[in-house]
Amino acid sequence: MTSGSRTSTNEGSGMMGRLDNRVAIVTGASWGIGAAVAEAFAREGAAVVVNNLPEDRMDSLAEGVVSRITASGGRAIKCAADISVPSEVERMVALAERTFGDVDIMVANAAYSERMPWNEIPLEQWDRTMAVNVRGTYLCARAVYPSMLRLGRGSIITLTSVTVELGMAGFLDYVSSQAGISGL
Repeated sequence: MTSGSRTSTNEGSGMMGRLDNRVAIVTGASWGIGAAVAEAFAREGAAVVVNNLPEDRMDSLAEGVVSRITASGGRAIKCAADISVPSEVERMVALAERTFGDVDIMVANAAYSERMPWNEIPLEQWDRTMAVNVRGTYLCARAVYPSMLRLGRGSIITLTSVTVELGMAGFLDYVSSQAGISGL
């Protein structure tokens, strides 16, 4: 693949996908909602960067997502990056741009949570939850903005949780971070 190539997944098939010639980054795409979004976007013609937390289990799961996408004719690469670290987010976006071209779509899906009574949450856990969930969402949006300016278009999609409205015992830090994303 040449740098910046915008070849459609559906080229030659007579079918047009709703996301043909688009480049998407999906954070937290190694499993669950993120994996489903990455696979759906690829089916619609987007080239997808499947982001995962740099851990062995998440690497393996993300490789499976990429394999499923490419096996069905889609274009995808994996990028292990901790979205709470600015240099890792910048590296992820640079990889997307080098491989597929400017980024049209950022799906900020990655989230961190650990269940614990609110009064026992260690400060380190609180900080990690806010760093991944709120700061990471902000860093991802900020990093893709130049691509979107160059294209004259773009979508930044942030996912949050119904727990903002409903609450959830044992997840004060997570619920608070999701409210922060709603505010963002």
